[in-house]
Amino acid sequence: MPNYYCSLSSWHQLLTQIMHGVMNILIIEDEDLYADQLEMLVEKMGYHCSGITDNSVDALALVARNRPDVLLMDVHIQGDYDGIELTQMIRKDFPYIPVVFITSMTDDMTFRRASRMGLIQFIVKPFSDLQLQRAIELAIQDVKTDSTGKEREGTTWQKYLLLGDHLF
Repeated sequence: MPNYYCSLSSWHQLLTQIMHGVMNILIIEDEDLYADQLEMLVEKMGYHCSGITDNSVDALALVARNRPDVLLMDVHIQGDYDGIELTQMIRKDFPYIPVVFITSMTDDMTFRRASRMGLIQFIVKPFSDLQLQRAIELAIQDVKTDSTGKEREGTTWQKYLLLGDHLF
């Protein structure tokens, strides 16, 4: 039986994030220096870091448990799958979680593999704060709207708003 226990402070934090529209971002990065930098930048931009991991196994568990709004994903990570393969697996259960690929790999094959995933942004290390911020914003916008610019129905954000309406 799943454990649904959550401390009162955790529930308060979750409800505050839902009410104020704070995006939860999961960082999947195997280089500690970049993972720390990403966490700091995510928080500085007003988002919430819902977790950090360096491998595909833990990433799958964190996505299922935390249901992040955006993934910051290194292409080369530890574990059985690289970031692109991991994204493909995640998309089976969570098709609308946008991914920002962050990589030092600049070859065409990597870019083509990543671009087939849909709902992605792609930035190359080293990156600036502004590049990361714009990539996250574009990823969020991509998931909110379809290719014609029309708002998608049933997205995570609409579910949060619905949940908020029922709670308050």
